Amino acid sequence: MREQRKMTPARMTGFLDHLRQHGLVILAAKHASPHSELGCQSAFYTERGKNPEFAAAWADAIEEADEELLRQLKRRGIDGMEEDVYGSLGGSEGTGVVGKKTVYSDKMAELYSRIVSARVRQGLTNKVELSGSVQHEGDMGLGKLSARQQDLLKQLLKDEAE
Repeated sequence: MREQRKMTPARMTGFLDHLRQHGLVILAAKHASPHSELGCQSAFYTERGKNPEFAAAWADAIEEADEELLRQLKRRGIDGMEEDVYGSLGGSEGTGVVGKKTVYSDKMAELYSRIVSARVRQGLTNKVELSGSVQHEGDMGLGKLSARQQDLLKQLLKDEAE
């Protein structure tokens, strides 16, 4: 028989803190429920269903994770990331950093563009300006994506980082 653990404020806080970081319920549940091999996801869903304050905090945590995801897509695809350039240091100095370059991820730019475009079509953003970069204000609506779509997007980002 499975051991039931009480849903304490500390467990809920631990869950929400982790959910805020990455938006993945399974990972947040595992973090907040180290006693459970599966993370007791159902216990958190049950608590969300009966506790309006927890449900609101959950929604806020998902929104924060979504916004961070968009920030990372923009940073890596639109703004670019600075990388060291290695080369000869001359003479007998060997090789080392000789400069910097900005690199962009086409995949991240495409994902960012698709999400922003979808939100604009749905009227979920206040402002979009295109001039070699993308700026936005307001809610980006990633919460409107299904859990599966969000997981796929996060997996694409993880794969791109590796």
